[in-house]
Amino acid sequence: MTNASGKNRTDSASGVIKASPQTIYKAFVDPGALVSWLPPKGMKGHIYEFDTRVGGAYRMSLTRPRSMLMSSKGDSWSSPQTSELCR
Repeated sequence: MTNASGKNRTDSASGVIKASPQTIYKAFVDPGALVSWLPPKGMKGHIYEFDTRVGGAYRMSLTRPRSMLMSSKGDSWSSPQTSELCR
């Protein structure tokens, strides 16, 4: 992903989530779950593409309901995804 200056951009976050590895895994690989928690407060998400296979990708937009401002987010999976990774 690039920013307005054309340079690569990396976002990161961390936290402790009291949930099973399976629940956390599902939150990342279920498109309905992803759009329910990923957008920041006050924004809505829309999934355009969602393929969790290795080499697959997702693409979504984030919009503010009372604004025309929109941003896009996407990424790809480079390794097999299992709940074992959520530990």
